[in-house]
Amino acid sequence: MSDYSINVITQNPNKNISYDILTNATNYIKGVLQADAFYIKTFEYLIFVDSGTHLESIKCPYCHDEINFEWWNIAMEKAYKTHFVDLEIDLPCCHNKTSLNDLNYDFPCGFSKIKIEIINPVQELSKENIYQIELLLDCPIRIINTHI
Repeated sequence: MSDYSINVITQNPNKNISYDILTNATNYIKGVLQADAFYIKTFEYLIFVDSGTHLESIKCPYCHDEINFEWWNIAMEKAYKTHFVDLEIDLPCCHNKTSLNDLNYDFPCGFSKIKIEIINPVQELSKENIYQIELLLDCPIRIINTHI
């Protein structure tokens, strides 16, 4: 049987949150969810938090055309070389500018310097849980469901 995780990241990829605040949010999550494990992870540079095997398509946020994975991989490799400091891209479909963080991933993905990882949760986070986590972290969050 494969593992599944819920990853809580910030909407703003460059948002820094203190370890104490992350601990408070994680303790809240531990109080409302049963899971195999809970981890707080912080990173010096941005990381890409993906949906694992769930990711099957990526679409343009403007014209909604599907983005070719080969093109996306090249854009990701270029951004990775600078530790994802610059996520800005020129879209191949409509030539608008956007961020790799703002593409429409069919299962949410995103970039962040922090991550609260919940391994094999028994249930999902409710809208109320997400709202409470946002209050504790003092910022909007993105939930990334990852099939490992």
